[in-house]
Amino acid sequence: MSDIFSLIHDIETASDLDAALCLMREASGVDFVTYHLVRNIVPVLDVPFIRSNYPPDWCAHYLNRGYIAVDKVVLTGLQRQEPFDWQEAAANPQGVSLFAEAIEYGLGPNGYTIPVVDESELLAMVSLNAHLEGDAWAACVAQRAEAWQDMAMALHRRALEEVFAQDEQRPQLTRRETECLQWLCRGKDQRELAELLGISSYTARSYLNSARYKLRCRTMIQAVAKAVALRLIYPL
Repeated sequence: MSDIFSLIHDIETASDLDAALCLMREASGVDFVTYHLVRNIVPVLDVPFIRSNYPPDWCAHYLNRGYIAVDKVVLTGLQRQEPFDWQEAAANPQGVSLFAEAIEYGLGPNGYTIPVVDESELLAMVSLNAHLEGDAWAACVAQRAEAWQDMAMALHRRALEEVFAQDEQRPQLTRRETECLQWLCRGKDQRELAELLGISSYTARSYLNSARYKLRCRTMIQAVAKAVALRLIYPL
């Protein structure tokens, strides 16, 4: 990791998120890297987006068992913004068997998670897992934790390009379309934003539908999330 700037550039410009994960894994001295987009700006979009180079069998088992709801790493990451060693995460009764099963599927006993919160209030976690133990693991963390944070941010930026297709041309929204999306983002419904802007509910709906069409989204929820990601509107 002598040239961290070159590595960050390579992660951000990787052909896809899986390739970016591999770059981070190879540079980090660990066995597995996982990216988890936890929370979007719009609450009802709180559907996890996960990419990992964990063994496929473990990924399928983890998701099928609903372990994401009891995983002590995920639960700890939701409550703090500082990076943490998995040994610091408080275990819960429901997730006691999770780590034992993970070892059986080929995961290592130690891990480190970096919560990432960007200016759009998107919360993600980048987790590293390794078969290193004891002093070897402690030395790895001490030597690389700072670089891991830089790589995690680069990975997050690459992930958002894949999630929200930021590489496509930014749509040209009108002032009214932008205002309507902005108020919708801030929790106002169609009637309320119409009153705030001094327009009819019908006109507000027309502006919203026009903006959704320009953003190439099927629902208004998706349109708001994409507009935030493209920096067309901003959350409070």
